Order: sequence, then structure tokens, then C-alpha cells
Amino acid sequence: MTLDGIISGTTEAADQVDAIGTALRSFAADITTAKARMSQAESTASDAGIPVEFGTAIGDPVMIDPNSYDVAPQVLRARQVVAYDAAAGLVSEGRAIEAAAHGTFAEAMHGPMTILKDAKAQWGWLAAFTVTGYIGTAFAELTKWNAIAESRGANLTRLHQLAAEAARLNDPYPEATAARAVRAFQGGADDAARFAAENSRLLAGLGDNKVVQVFGGNVDSLLPNGSTFTSIGSRIPVVGAGLTIIQTGYDVYNTETTGDAVKAVAKDVGGFVAGTVATELILASAAGGPVTLLAVGAGVGVAFGVGEAIEHWDDITGAAGSAVRWVGNLF
Repeated sequence: MTLDGIISGTTEAADQVDAIGTALRSFAADITTAKARMSQAESTASDAGIPVEFGTAIGDPVMIDPNSYDVAPQVLRARQVVAYDAAAGLVSEGRAIEAAAHGTFAEAMHGPMTILKDAKAQWGWLAAFTVTGYIGTAFAELTKWNAIAESRGANLTRLHQLAAEAARLNDPYPEATAARAVRAFQGGADDAARFAAENSRLLAGLGDNKVVQVFGGNVDSLLPNGSTFTSIGSRIPVVGAGLTIIQTGYDVYNTETTGDAVKAVAKDVGGFVAGTVATELILASAAGGPVTLLAVGAGVGVAFGVGEAIEHWDDITGAAGSAVRWVGNLF
């Protein structure tokens, strides 16, 4: 993950926010214009003497006796009829602007609202993947860094022994060389121990718990030694794969057509694979407790985003496209 990648990714996310902000500003401007047309209609009617309940209704032109020879009422009515027609035109224009504004805004928000609606409907699955991913990833990282810390600690111990032996020889060259080696390896050993401790704290010290260990297992543990798929299975969490199978079965069961069933499989499996890859990429580029949390969150987010893009490609191309480019730029 590079600084340029983070900047590019953040720019993509900001662009999507800007698009929504632009839609909101356009909607507000159109509603203001519609309101101005309504006010103009009320003023036009009121200036002609037509009764107006401002903000509520415009009355009718004055009624006159058709048999009357009085010209003044007839002139007044004629003027009011013209004003009434003009006001009616302004009202119609205002309503058309308002309807178009609502339509345009709804279209602009269709993608984000589709995503939010699906997130609400899938909150149970998202929570399950987040919790199991958190435990599994923290345990996997704890196991990895414990082994690294143990190896580096053993190397550092041996270097200290060599440094002590060099000091007893009273020869400055081997003593200085051994001291430099100790200093060079000390930082790496300390970092490994710190990363292991941070991930242990994420598990509240329950790294030896059998249930936690099950959550941290990968598919390769279920495969025979030497299997062709062992290397692939070493990167696929057992619990995550199991949840994906259950989710896929549930989604397929609730579909009505074969096409929807195929899309459900692609959404769930494709999302799981993409989320797993995103988590692995983050963990491969950095380490430590906070990075573990970032990796889990990014993995769940990418899995959901890719699933949404597969399921609602035509509906959320803009929103999902920015999300996919954001993830791509990060890595």
C-alpha cells in the first residue's frame, strides 16, 4: 500500500461523495426555483385582486352578472382571468420543476440507496463475517508472529552469546562485529514480539482457546498433505468459507429463477474471494494490531462491495465503480 495509492483511493471516494453532494445541491436549487414560481403565481393573482391564501391556495376571478351593463366589473373580471391563467401557468411550471427535481435526485441516489438497503437486509451476515473474521485473522496473525518472534528471539540469543564470547577474546574487531549484529537483529525481534502481543490483546489473551483456534484455521488444515490445493487452502479461512457456503445456500433457496440463483452464487463466492484477497494484501504490506482491524474491515467491505456490484451492476455502476477503483488504487 503506497502513499500514492491511498491518495488516489481517497480521491475516488471523495468523487463519489461529491457526486451525491452535487445531486443534493441541484435538488435544492430546483426546489427553490419551484418555490419561486409558486410565489410569483400568488403575487400575480393577488395584484389582480384575486383572493389568495399565501402558501395554501389561489381563489377564482370575481363573478359578475352577465346581464349587467356596468363596464367596470367586466373589465376587472377580464383582468383577473388573464392573471389567473398566468398564475395557473406558473403553478404548473413550478410543479413540473419540483417533480423533475425529485425524479433526478431519486435517480442520482438510486445506487447508494440500493447499497444501503442491501446492507440493512444483510446486516446479520455482515456482522457474522466481521466477528468471525476478526477472531480468525487475529489468531492467524498471532500464530504467525509468535513463530517469527520465537525464531528471531532464538537468533538474537545466539548473537548475544557470540558477542559475549568475542568480548572474552578481547579482540575489538569480532567484538564490534558481534555488537553490530545484535543491534541489527534487536529491532526485528522487538517488532515481532510487539506484533504478537498486539494480536494477543485483540483476542483478550485467549489465543490458546480451542474455539478461537477453530476460527483461525484455514482450509489447508482439512486437506491431505501434498494436495494440489494445499497452497490455495492455506489462504482461505475455514469459518469464512463455511459461512459463505451457508449464505450462498440461503440466497439460492430464496431465489425464483435460475439466473437469480447463478447471480447469488457469483455474488457470495466472488465477494468472499475478493474480501479474502483484500485482507491478505493488507496483512502482507503491514503488521500489528491496528492493521489486523483494518484488514478485517477492508475484507468485509470489499466482499460486500463486490457482491453488490455483481448483483446490481446496472443500478449501482457509479457507486460501485468508485468503490472498486478505490480498492484497486490502494493495492
